[in-house]
Amino acid sequence: MCTTVQPAGIISSMLHDTHERTNLPGCRRVVSATNVSTSIRELLELIAALDRRVPHVQRAGEASIARDAAALKARALKRLKELGGEPPSAE
Repeated sequence: MCTTVQPAGIISSMLHDTHERTNLPGCRRVVSATNVSTSIRELLELIAALDRRVPHVQRAGEASIARDAAALKARALKRLKELGGEPPSAE
């Protein structure tokens, strides 16, 4: 019997190829089209949320937060491309 380990967070599962992992030899890793389309939709939502974010320059640590947000967006765009999704259009 194969056991499946689920990722700790949804962002982790979207940005990394960790939809399902097995711990036993002979177990196959299966990623369905539904999982891929769900990941694409969720990545697009994440990217849109990051694009809506308004920097608060008066807050301590904002520069670091903005850098982290930009890095997360870059990783999300890379993963989106890997999954065959179309990046959001620049408006």
